[in-house]
Amino acid sequence: MKDKKFEDAVRKVATDDARFHADAYFLLQEALRYTVEQIGSDEGEGRHVSASELLDGFRRYSLNEFGPMAVAVLEDWGVTQTGHVGAMVFNLIDAGIFAGSEEDRLEDFEDVFPFGDAFEEPFLPAVSKRQITPSADGETSRQSQSDPSNKA
Repeated sequence: MKDKKFEDAVRKVATDDARFHADAYFLLQEALRYTVEQIGSDEGEGRHVSASELLDGFRRYSLNEFGPMAVAVLEDWGVTQTGHVGAMVFNLIDAGIFAGSEEDRLEDFEDVFPFGDAFEEPFLPAVSKRQITPSADGETSRQSQSDPSNKA
């Protein structure tokens, strides 16, 4: 069951900042809960979560929820970089829904990891993770990193 106060805040925030779909905020809320659970703490839900912890939890939770479609879903909702997650966090802090600390900075969310890669790499087959090497004739070829003929 969704929290009515959170729903109302998301409706207002998504209207004020139309970059992100309302569902992205609901995902963020669930990702925060997931992150706090994963970190585990005697402080429970009152524990402050750092930007890097939240971003890692957001990535993991999104992958669990959407699998290989995570990046497509997030892109559809306007979330295409780690800084966007930070912008949503600060929108919810400004709305009085998330608690922030004086040390929190939007910049802490910027460029923490390559967004698309972080959501796509877990699903890439080993074959696509091969090393590109130049051949003797100047053409590039792909060799598996585990290929014994690949002597670097």
